[in-house]
Amino acid sequence: MKKRAELLKAINAQRKVVLDMLQKGSVDEAKAASDELEKIQNEYDALPDTVVTERMAKPMDKKEKMNQVRKAVDAFMHKGWTGVTDEMKSFIKPVNASDTPGQIETGSTRGQALVPVVTADFVAEMPAGVYRLRDRTDNYPATSKSGKIPVVANPTDTLTNFDEFPAGGINKTQVTINSIDWNVADYGDIVPVSNDLLADENASVFDIIARTFAKKMRNTENALILAAIDGIGAGTAVHTWQAIADAVNATDPVDGADKVIITNTDGGSFLADQVDNDHYVLIQPNAMSPKKYFRGYEVIQLPLAVLPNTTNSEIPFYVGSLFDAIMFVERQGLVLSYNPYSDSAFAKNATDVRITSRLDCKVKFAGAIKKLLYTPSNS
Repeated sequence: MKKRAELLKAINAQRKVVLDMLQKGSVDEAKAASDELEKIQNEYDALPDTVVTERMAKPMDKKEKMNQVRKAVDAFMHKGWTGVTDEMKSFIKPVNASDTPGQIETGSTRGQALVPVVTADFVAEMPAGVYRLRDRTDNYPATSKSGKIPVVANPTDTLTNFDEFPAGGINKTQVTINSIDWNVADYGDIVPVSNDLLADENASVFDIIARTFAKKMRNTENALILAAIDGIGAGTAVHTWQAIADAVNATDPVDGADKVIITNTDGGSFLADQVDNDHYVLIQPNAMSPKKYFRGYEVIQLPLAVLPNTTNSEIPFYVGSLFDAIMFVERQGLVLSYNPYSDSAFAKNATDVRITSRLDCKVKFAGAIKKLLYTPSNS
C-alpha cells in the first residue's frame, strides 16, 4: 500500500512538471518530463492487485481540511518547522528553494510556509463586511507566474447541413480563439502578532492573521475587478432607471441568468425610490434575506469608500455578467512568513507576520459588462 501511495504521489508531481513545461512553451523539456511520467505510470500499473485490498480512507470535506490547515499553520507559528508533524506537512510546506514562490529569507530560524489552499477558501472563513465580487467572476488557479488562457468567442453562425458525399467537402468556418495574457503580482500585508500569543500553544495565531488579511484581501480583489472594468472604456451617461434596465438587458449574453447590477449606497438609494405603475422597481422577495433585485437582476451595493461617486457627482453602475466579463487569476497558495528579529516588532514585544498572495485580473469578454454613470435629467 505504501509503494502504491508513493507512486501516486510521484505521478501527480510529474504531471505538474509536464503542465508547467507546456505552459512555458518548453516543448523538449515537456517531452522528457512526459517520458518520465510514462515510466512511473508503467511501474504503478505493474503493481499486483492485492495491494489495493485495504479500505480506502474517507476523504476530508472542506471544513475538516481547513481545520487541519489551521492546526498546521499554528504549529508552524508557535514552534517553527520543528513543531510541524509529518501529517501536518501535507497541508503546508516550507518555502526554501529558488524555484518556489515568494522571496527567500535568510538568517531567520522561522523561514516561510506555503499554505496550499486557494485564497477563496482562506478568505471565505472570515466575514469581511463587504460583498466579495470575486465570487461572481471566472476564477483561474494558476501554477506559474505568467501564462495564457485561451478563450473562444460565442459564434453566431450555425452548423452545415450536408449530404453523405458533399461536393467540395463540408463547409469550413472560422473559429475565433483569443488568449488572455496574465502575469500575477504580489499583494500582501504585515501583521504584528503579540509574542505572548505566540508563546501560548493553545492560541490560534491563524485566526488572528486571517481576520486581518481577509478583509484587506477582499478589498484588494474588489479594487482589481472594478479597475479592470474601468479599463474597458469610459462610462455611459444615463438619467433614468429605465436606461439602466435597458443597458443591463443589452449586455452579452442576452438573458444571462447571472447578470448583476453593482453600485454604491447612493445608487441603491436611487433605485429604492423609483416607482413603476405604483410599484417599487427595487424589490426584496425574501424578508429573511438582504438581497434586493431590480428587474430580476440582483443589486450589489458597495460602500462609498469602496466605490465612490465621480468628481462630478455621477453615481457609478456596473451592469452585466461578471463571470463572462472577468477572469480572476490567483497563483495557488499563500506565502506566510514571520521574522522574530524585526526592529519595529521588537519595540512592541511582537513578531511581524507577512502574508503574500499572487493575483491578476483580466477582461475576458468586454461586451458582457457595461459601466454607467447616473445623473438626474436636466429636463
